[in-house]
Amino acid sequence: MRQAVLSEIKAYFDSDHWGELEDRVENHSDSTLHAHVFVDTRLHPETFCDVLRTYYAARGMEIGRTIDFQPSNVGHNMLHGVYPQGTFHYDVAWRYADGPAIAPMPEALVKERDNLQIWGVREIEDFFARYDFVTDAEAAAGPLDDFFASPTWARTAELVEDRTVAHFHTNVEMNIHPDLLMSAALRRIECRGWKLQKTLHCIFSPRQGWTTGKVVFMLDEPEVMFDIAWSFNPDVSIRPSTFHFMLEDDPAFDVRRKETLEYYTSQGAFLRLDAGELGALHDMLRPGA
Repeated sequence: MRQAVLSEIKAYFDSDHWGELEDRVENHSDSTLHAHVFVDTRLHPETFCDVLRTYYAARGMEIGRTIDFQPSNVGHNMLHGVYPQGTFHYDVAWRYADGPAIAPMPEALVKERDNLQIWGVREIEDFFARYDFVTDAEAAAGPLDDFFASPTWARTAELVEDRTVAHFHTNVEMNIHPDLLMSAALRRIECRGWKLQKTLHCIFSPRQGWTTGKVVFMLDEPEVMFDIAWSFNPDVSIRPSTFHFMLEDDPAFDVRRKETLEYYTSQGAFLRLDAGELGALHDMLRPGA
């Protein structure tokens, strides 16, 4: 039993960095939409997932979907789609580093210079207020119908059903309000026979210095999460993006393919916890323990 490692993990969960996120989960989940948490760790990514499940089990909660491994090209990888059932989902951005089992990532290494990013309803409302969106459903109906009958949506559907994809964004320029885009997409999701778990608006930074929006679709069957990322263009109802968002291959799509486990674990001597250690950690993480 590596008690020192378990104590390091508990110390992180007792820290202010984690505490701010957990306060949102426990007390403000109705007004919180999404979060990014940036950490340094020595935990093997599979063990990190086990630790998160253990943490929530100790609080009588379950994680409501598979946690995806998502590769990144900005110096850290993601545990993508951590979803304490009935609250909001968040992503854990991590990099291997010697030191405590888990610790906050230095803010200088994060492109937004913020190692805990939380978006709520108020932030979305304030962000949307910057733009003169088309809010007339009748005026938006034709362009949206054309978009969802286009090769771009057909390609989106192919990527949803492609088991080699870890996560992807379909990128568009538009002046249509994101609520109308979301509603139109939900009708097409139902027509496809996919089962929706949750949908939400979010803000993100495709590149340093640029913040924009996306509509997130968390599907239950197939268990896939994909986004339609948008950039406001006052002169365009909706079209595939003509410029790159995150990656450099196709402006209309940012696609992250699944990688082998070795891709994530070749960076250092990762720690794995066995069942006995996870059980002991569970007891340590109970509220009031």
